[in-house]
Amino acid sequence: MIGRRAVLTAMCALAGTAAAQTVLPAENPVQLLRALRAAPDQATAASIERRLVRIWTEAGGPAATLLMHRGLRDLEHAANAEAVKDFSAALALAPRLAEAYRRRAIARAGLGDGAGALADLAQALAIEPRDFAAFATLSIVAERDGDAKGALAAWRRVLAISPRTAGAAVRLRLLERAANGQST
Repeated sequence: MIGRRAVLTAMCALAGTAAAQTVLPAENPVQLLRALRAAPDQATAASIERRLVRIWTEAGGPAATLLMHRGLRDLEHAANAEAVKDFSAALALAPRLAEAYRRRAIARAGLGDGAGALADLAQALAIEPRDFAAFATLSIVAERDGDAKGALAAWRRVLAISPRTAGAAVRLRLLERAANGQST
């Protein structure tokens, strides 16, 4: 009979050294946020970002998670009104679910409700002030509303939390140019 330790050793050896170098902390948001800030490259940062968003999406319990996933499907199909309803229902079950506010903001922005989107983003950030995705969404909404300086400020907050986020440097340059009145 092969011992448990031997099996674990063999599994680690099969995984290779590259996997050992990219081991990330457990599904603990605080640890993941620290790892995100220290991520060595964009691929690692993207992986951590996805894990955090998944954790935040599923933080409201099974029923709220089901509604969140339904709302996400609605967003994928540009069914923004239905998405608003699903995210609102998730919030009725889990009123401190920051990700539901962020996703509802996206749906509201898609419906042309900029004020509602901004209110939802403010609520999301009041609940989770380290939510890089909420700041990224805020940057996009501000940019669409013609607020280049607000978009830049929000994007800088993204970079303070996730310095290696995909496309960070390019977006930063474009927003700096727009905020300074230069054409992009």
